Amino acid sequence: MIRRCITVAILLIVAAAVLADLSPDVYKNLHKKSPEILEIRVLSVDMHRHFAKPSSCSFFDFEVIRRAKVEARVVRVVRSASGVHAGDVIEIEYSSIRRCSGWNGPRSIPLLRSGDQRYAFLARRGRSNVFDPVARGATFSVGMPGT
Repeated sequence: MIRRCITVAILLIVAAAVLADLSPDVYKNLHKKSPEILEIRVLSVDMHRHFAKPSSCSFFDFEVIRRAKVEARVVRVVRSASGVHAGDVIEIEYSSIRRCSGWNGPRSIPLLRSGDQRYAFLARRGRSNVFDPVARGATFSVGMPGT
């Protein structure tokens, strides 16, 4: 009986660690590895949302998934592996998910609004003008992290 209780306790601790937000060191590492670090000003946001009902949600709960397509002007280039310049207009596509109540895990990518000015940690999608987030919930930052 004691052995079973200890096993259950260990499983709960491991499950909590797996579902917790990422460590700040993980986000810092994602920032360091980002091929594009750009300061952007959001020109427009096109958002579509839909709802999902994962089995982990309670009966009256659901997830809201928002797919965002952002048009932004590059204000400043900190680093660019793809040759982006200040003044360029880029597109950023991503999804932001509001999870079910009580869910723990990595934070969702924040939603941007028209007029927002943020540092963005991105990667270019092939040769297109579309960029994807690379730092998960820490993709957009008001100030330059580490400064």
